[in-house]
Amino acid sequence: MAKDNLRLAEILNRINSGLPILLPTAHFPVIACDAADEHALAQLQLLKTHAPKEAIHAMVAHDAMLERHVKQVPDLAYDILDLSSKPTIIIYDKPQGISPMMIRPDGTLGIYVAQDRFCQQLIGQLKRPLAFFLPTLDQVRALKSSKEKEGTALPNVPYVVTLQKEKKEPQKPSIIQLAHDGKIKVIRQ
Repeated sequence: MAKDNLRLAEILNRINSGLPILLPTAHFPVIACDAADEHALAQLQLLKTHAPKEAIHAMVAHDAMLERHVKQVPDLAYDILDLSSKPTIIIYDKPQGISPMMIRPDGTLGIYVAQDRFCQQLIGQLKRPLAFFLPTLDQVRALKSSKEKEGTALPNVPYVVTLQKEKKEPQKPSIIQLAHDGKIKVIRQ
């Protein structure tokens, strides 16, 4: 337990210093930074040029954090999150308490509720969401084939977090847009 706390402290130190990190989640790796750090968000945006079609999303630790960052979470969102067999990013109207750099031109924001304990603890200790995007297939391959130690940078990614368990093949999340008027749009299944 103490070792895990030291590890979380080191990763939090990297995030608090404004460095984007490559972080494995329960289902897919992400390139992430502190969602409240404008300088880190600018760096994340530069890294995203290698994955231009991917939007920047927010990752929260739990439903209560989700509710702090969306003006009104539709009830359907909870049903989708509870019943989905795949990891799911939901795009919400009217995000709040989040950097304007993360909000899309149409006033929406994609949010992923972390499903693994490590990410939940990391975000919980940070006390605010992470901003993230999904890396390119080449970046994922580089992570998977890397035999180097934690912290060794991949091209253009300053810090890499490795977890003890070998993860399954990365699974791209579903992306669903929920509007307050009840409209549902599946962006990626």
